[in-house]
Amino acid sequence: MIAGAAGIIPVPFIDFAAISAVQMKMCHSLGQVYGYNLSDHMLKSAIGSIVSGNLATATGKGIGLKIAKSIPIVGGIASILVLPAMAAASTYALGKVFVLHFESGGTLLNFNAADVKAAYEKMYTDRLAVK
Repeated sequence: MIAGAAGIIPVPFIDFAAISAVQMKMCHSLGQVYGYNLSDHMLKSAIGSIVSGNLATATGKGIGLKIAKSIPIVGGIASILVLPAMAAASTYALGKVFVLHFESGGTLLNFNAADVKAAYEKMYTDRLAVK
């Protein structure tokens, strides 16, 4: 929900920075729950590897939203709803992927983004479909 709220920030790139910070904090917290002290460098690498596929889609939608904002009323409403939903879905899926990995006995040292990417993408799209 916090990532979704960060998606409402009207300043380009600040919104993505805020969403990234929320995701980093969430992953740090999940690591602590499972007894791991995760470094920022390791987390950035893991998160970037997982989320990178959706980045192109999000960027394309972001550009589309910037253009749509020029349409009175409809554009503003769309941009306020879409990015927060995408941020919330991405954060939800990312958290689930990390929980599943840790629950299966995995650590960040044996974390393979390619192995969890499909699960992340499915959870992300399923979550967006619900919203």
